[in-house]
Formats: sequence, structure tokens, C-alpha cells
Amino acid sequence: MCRISIDDTREGEGEGVAPVSIDQTRSSSHIHDVIHTPSARLYIFGSNTSKQAPDLVPNFHHVDALNPFPPSLALAKIVNRVLASSPSLPRSRPGTLLASASTKQIAPCLPQTRQYSAAAQARRPSPPPEKEEPFSELLTSLPGTAQAHRCLVLLNSSIPITEFPSRYSTKIQRQLQIRLVRLGGIVNFAWFGGPQPHVSGSSEGEGEEVLSGVAYTPNGGRLPLPHISLSTIDTVVERLVSHMEAATIQPETQEHIDILVCTHGARDCRCGERGGQVYEALKEEVKKVQRNSRDLPKIRVGEIAHVGGHKYAANVLIYPHGEWLGLIRPEDVPAILHKVLPSSHSNPPQLEFVRPLGRNDPPILPERWRGRMGLGKDEQVEMFEEAAGRV
Repeated sequence: MCRISIDDTREGEGEGVAPVSIDQTRSSSHIHDVIHTPSARLYIFGSNTSKQAPDLVPNFHHVDALNPFPPSLALAKIVNRVLASSPSLPRSRPGTLLASASTKQIAPCLPQTRQYSAAAQARRPSPPPEKEEPFSELLTSLPGTAQAHRCLVLLNSSIPITEFPSRYSTKIQRQLQIRLVRLGGIVNFAWFGGPQPHVSGSSEGEGEEVLSGVAYTPNGGRLPLPHISLSTIDTVVERLVSHMEAATIQPETQEHIDILVCTHGARDCRCGERGGQVYEALKEEVKKVQRNSRDLPKIRVGEIAHVGGHKYAANVLIYPHGEWLGLIRPEDVPAILHKVLPSSHSNPPQLEFVRPLGRNDPPILPERWRGRMGLGKDEQVEMFEEAAGRV
């Protein structure tokens, strides 16, 4: 995937073919080409790994942090329209899609979203603010909005999710997701603060990428994944399949609780702002709970990348329970922990409550419930209505 952006500084439309200069760079942003004209700069982000003919679109993998455009397939159609409409445009190599073009040639083929310079933005009327749905309507639409899945794999990130670009992936994440998608698996990134074990390499960096993580399934519970690389990925998938088909829950499941908050602000500012507030509130509340009882399971509060449902921010995921909650505010945090640890006031705590929840278990927090691991969307809605006494 990649991003194309026009930095529009024009005073007028301009006519004819404008001269351009092309910067071919490998910066930390993975900017592949920057095409300058007197009226615009066209940015192409990505890494060319294609050996196709020069007038075909190469493969792009990196996605920029600020404002992503369509994935590579949609981009290919966009650029091919440019090439088809301007057969005389010179090509140099696969990564350099256009060597010269006017704004009029480029703009009609691009998505309408543009990034304007400060001077250009000052001359434009401000767009109307996005109208948010009333809170009551959002609450009504919550049940059944969790992604249906039978397995969640959390890959340890070396940086906070708040520092992620809008869309982020690595070779391991992509290959793992491809293998698990038919099995109902979701592969995401999580950050639990501080340095993460066995995390090396970058999204497209040199050398072998090595990650660690943890997986959760309804049948097997918690499964640590200490070493994940491209050379071991098939073995990891075999372990995950066996874990999904397990007859009993792994004993260590009862010793760990992961509470994850989507803080992916580059994807949507609501997740960054509201998610960040809930994340901080959870960390503080967990400290208080742990001070009052040393026999509780180990509770990790982490950041997670995009989970869908920006409008439901803050989104909170709780595992091994498998619960997805939405529209969470800092004041909801004590109630969440009380529900997650219903035995926190007993001595010793009743650890049998720490497990994947099933079809017959009521929602942890019904008024903020999005769904549950192991249930399809229709099942989530049906279960919620049954718990609410609507059927």
C-alpha cells in the first residue's frame, strides 16, 4: 500500500506540461519519489520490489503516517489512468511513475483528498466539521460491531501505538495474517510499555525480522509466542491451529489478563485522544487494585493498533475473556476492572473467572458491549438481546 499526496501551492491552474524534478530518497518515512512541479509536489511512498515493465505500476508496501490513500490495487488504477490519458509522458524506471506532468494531468486521476500548504489552506474555506452521531444512537448500534474471530494474535511492538503511522504492517504480520484469515484469526500489534522482548527489525528494514507475542483462542486460552520469524512462521501457525482446537484451556490463562486500548491516533484522532485518556486511567486504576491484593492475576494494560469502529472510541479489548467494549470513558474504568475481577474482594481470588467467555456468559459491561471472541456478528447481537431480555 502507499500514499499519494499533492502539496498544492498554486496561485492559478497553470497550463501545459510543467518541468519537474524527481527526488529519489530512502528516508525514515520511506518516501520513494517526490515529483516537483511549479504548481504541485506529488509524493509516492513505498518500496519498489517489482520487476515489471516500466509502464506498469510497481508494488508498494509502506504506508505513510499522515493521510493514507487507497491500497495498491486502487492506486494502480489511478496511475494507469494517468498513463493511459498521457501516453507521451516519459518513464524512467518502475518506481518513477511520472517524469513530467501538469497539475491538470495528475489531479483528475487522484482521490479528492489533498494535503494543502498553509498558504493554500488559508485561501480555502474551512470544510464543515464532521457530524458525530448522538451518543444514544452510538450506544444502540454497539452490539455486534466487534470483528468476528476465533483467534487474536498480539505482536509485541517496539514503539507505542501512538507513534504508529496510519497504516502499519511488517512482513511477519502480513504473512501471519494471510495464513490465519481462513481460520478466523486477527493479527495485530500491541505495546505494553518499555522495551519488548525479542523485537528486532523494522517494517521494511534489512536483516531478519524477529518478533514475539501472545495469542488467545476460545478453546485454548492464552498461548505465548516467544519467537516469530519468517523462517518459523509455519511452525507458529501449526501451534496456533492446535491451540484453537484444544480440548482444555491452558492453565497459565488464569494467571494473566491483558486489557488493550486502541490509541491509534494517526488512523483516527478520536482513538488517539479518547483512547489515550482511557489508557492512562486504566494504568492508574490497575495500580490501585494491585496494591490492595497481591494475589490477583498479572494485569497488563497495553495499547493496540486499529481495531475498527473509530466512532466508538475509546475501544477496549479484554483477554482472555475476549470482550470488546466501546464508547469507554475514564469514569468507566473502575466498573470494568470490577467486572473483569469479580473475585478481587475474595481471599484468595477465584481465578476460574479468568478465562475465555462463552456463548452463555453474560456481557461484562452490557451498556458498552461490542462483542466477543468466538462469536459471529449475528450471534453477538442475539446474545446481547437475550441478556437484555429483548427476546
